[in-house]
Amino acid sequence: MTILSAHIELTGGHTFLLPGDLLGGSVRWRLDERLREAAVQLIWFVRGKGGAEDRVVATIPFDAPGSVDDRVFELGLPAGPYSFSGRLFTLSWAVRLILDGAVAAHQDIVLSPTRQPIAVTE
Repeated sequence: MTILSAHIELTGGHTFLLPGDLLGGSVRWRLDERLREAAVQLIWFVRGKGGAEDRVVATIPFDAPGSVDDRVFELGLPAGPYSFSGRLFTLSWAVRLILDGAVAAHQDIVLSPTRQPIAVTE
């Protein structure tokens, strides 16, 4: 399968969100062959000196995805963990479009009560 195009668009272009907000948007893709499965995932991920970890928080599967398709999604955001940045590691959030088990598109978001990543100072 070759991905000809894949895109995530968030409602209103909002990427800085509050805990409990509703995150909406649409995804679209174009492939060169038939697709078996497609989904949107909400994830958080940690990157730092100690390694990396990804955690899937929510998944919305799409029924009968076509090789060319456009779908709408809506997710309620959890209370945390907050997006933060420190000297040793960072925690970030993202929305991913998954096509046949592979990440086709990725959109970073910030989840924080200040709508900014929390700065961790040591």
